[in-house]
Amino acid sequence: MADFQISIVGAGVIGLALACELSKTFADVVILEKNARFGQETSSRNSEVIHAG
Repeated sequence: MADFQISIVGAGVIGLALACELSKTFADVVILEKNARFGQETSSRNSEVIHAG
């Protein structure tokens, strides 16, 4: 069993950005992702279009 200081759930845009920044300070950061690759959920579906409602 491995011990980590920080665990991040989800390898989307936010999870990867958090891991990048936190790894500058902490040596033991792990990202947990249910998919085979990162960015396969909401992050990959974002069209960056703002819809007025």
